Amino acid sequence: MHFLRTNAVVTEKYYTCLNGHQVHHSNDYSAVLSVGVYEYESIVQWVSTETRHAEARCEICGSTAGVKQRFRHGPPLLVFSIPDSRIRIDNTFDISTGNHCHTYILVAVIYYGSQHFTSQLVTRDGRLWFYDGITIADPSIEPTLELVGVRATAVGRDAERNAVLGGSKVD
Repeated sequence: MHFLRTNAVVTEKYYTCLNGHQVHHSNDYSAVLSVGVYEYESIVQWVSTETRHAEARCEICGSTAGVKQRFRHGPPLLVFSIPDSRIRIDNTFDISTGNHCHTYILVAVIYYGSQHFTSQLVTRDGRLWFYDGITIADPSIEPTLELVGVRATAVGRDAERNAVLGGSKVD
């Protein structure tokens, strides 16, 4: 997927074993993160450098190793693709890139499935807007953004659908 691809490495995946070995696995230049082998409890857990994303064998000693990721670059927007997931959507989360900490805030939730999407967008002043993508497919329906209200808690999601989240960098 080339959507939101950057010129800088966004994440690096690496193996780490109980003997303390760390071996580079791969670099990813995309600002789109997709759920892997494990089910995360929350976005905060997903972006934590302590989270294991898969299991492997250490190339140095052969012991069991976890595949982890660390952020190398904080792009202005991060997208999380969470199809059929029960992950908790956090309003804010931080990522560390070396000695820098970047704070992100939730700006959109897009539900999709069966060739239809709806979205909830959060403006900088906290207003929550709703958009129904069916207006693109049916020219008799006037496209509109509806003001839902002011966000007080995390934007919810329907576990029966797929969702994409957008987090915008604050700093």
